Amino acid sequence: MAAHPKKAEIYNGVVAALHEVLPATIYSDELRRLVDSMGGHMRQRHLLHA
Repeated sequence: MAAHPKKAEIYNGVVAALHEVLPATIYSDELRRLVDSMGGHMRQRHLLHA
């Protein structure tokens, strides 16, 4: 990550934002839904920008 400081900055920003909005404890079924939802959103964005 050190070779790409802009990527590190973006990553750190995403992590900080997630810490602000997500609860301290996430149960496995909730986490699975969150990851599936985010993955679907990212695939959709990728298709829109392709």
